[in-house]
Amino acid sequence: MSYEAEERPWTHHLKKPIGGLFAVSLGLLVCLADVKLPAETDRGAGASRSAASMRNVAAFYDHVWAMSGEPDIDDLSEAVFIQTREPALNPYDLIIHEAAGRHDVDSDLIRAIIMVESQFNPRAKSKRGAKGLMQLMPVTAEALEVVDLLNPQENVHAGTRYIKTLLDRFDGDVKLALAAYNAGPQSVLRYDGVPPYKETRLFIAKVFDYYAAFKEDAVEF
Repeated sequence: MSYEAEERPWTHHLKKPIGGLFAVSLGLLVCLADVKLPAETDRGAGASRSAASMRNVAAFYDHVWAMSGEPDIDDLSEAVFIQTREPALNPYDLIIHEAAGRHDVDSDLIRAIIMVESQFNPRAKSKRGAKGLMQLMPVTAEALEVVDLLNPQENVHAGTRYIKTLLDRFDGDVKLALAAYNAGPQSVLRYDGVPPYKETRLFIAKVFDYYAAFKEDAVEF
């Protein structure tokens, strides 16, 4: 029998004071919004799919999000966690490093997205059906040819591939890529920027907070 874990604030993972980081989240967003995050490897290094395939994936997402409309404020980024023993160390660093190198994405950005989406629970499930570390929907899994959404390696590689597609689509603008990851590319295009959805804006702020914390080694598992 599985049980939902006790709900804890998302800030409980921070292991040391980090100088008012969360008090100046808005300032951090402004500073980082136009920053293009450094790549793990040289550009063009061993991509697993052709550019044409990636465009097809992006087109598929456009179709899915166009049909779904505005996200459910009460659902996005709120995973239902199944109680498990919290690891002493992050056991997914190798997978994240491999995905970051293969798809040319900053590994700390991937870690930050995972922290916000699932708090590194590979069995996390949302009320809308998103699953795994990077909270991918079943339709997303199908588009990216994922067999098992709860498989950490498949989930992280697919999620990293998708965020890379969004970064390329929005010219490296991390804030817009995150908005599209959360609310869909069509919402970003419709509003010509970050959609006015409360949950989407909160998602972006949390990811940037955790990104900065990971850079300072201020996150504990």
